[in-house]
Amino acid sequence: MLARGPSLALGSDRKVTRMTTTNPVTPTARAAAPDLAATLARIDARLERLERSLAPLSTLAAHAPALAATVGDIVDERAAQLGDVEDRVKALGDLLERLTRPQTLASLRRVVDVAESAPDLVATAADVFDELMLEASREGLDLTHLVDDTKRLAMGLLRLTTSPELRALMSSGMLDPRALTTLGSVARTVVEANETEPPRVGMFGAVRALGSEDVQRALGFLLRVAGGFGRSLRREDKRLGA
Repeated sequence: MLARGPSLALGSDRKVTRMTTTNPVTPTARAAAPDLAATLARIDARLERLERSLAPLSTLAAHAPALAATVGDIVDERAAQLGDVEDRVKALGDLLERLTRPQTLASLRRVVDVAESAPDLVATAADVFDELMLEASREGLDLTHLVDDTKRLAMGLLRLTTSPELRALMSSGMLDPRALTTLGSVARTVVEANETEPPRVGMFGAVRALGSEDVQRALGFLLRVAGGFGRSLRREDKRLGA
């Protein structure tokens, strides 16, 4: 579009009119202007929301050095209380190294296999126990009181092992291997003598028997035992008198 501008004087009375041009605003541009403004407004609102969302992070970032220093002080104080943190870490590293050895892993794998097969083992044990109970029933054995009898036996053994009588027996010398050997010889001799009917011996027969070396050896042994037993009785009397 051409617009008439101000006129300029040239020569005498002639006037030349200056022509100027202007940019016309099309209808499409007038329609797009409101949409652009709305888009810019939405972008500005989103930026404000984003800024508000990032505000706590900014605050945290601003306090991060102080928080890190506090955590470091706590860790240092705890380490000072423990005193052997490095040793513990080293021991933990050694333990991990041992656990990851092929031999250790193979052993752990076997343990896991046994644990996985435990239900089958329990079922097998239950079957064996059922068969044992059935066999005992066929033999006429009553196992219904087995648990109670076992408990009473265990309690009796416990009372016996803690009784003063057993302690006295243990310290009496009756269980000395030499005493047991001698008592065994006496027991075997008594059994052999009882296998046949003993003869009837009077006073003169006893005197004649004293001529036997075996009888004389046995009498010497009995006399030695009698002398030792007498000395023991004398010491016991002195102890009781004191």
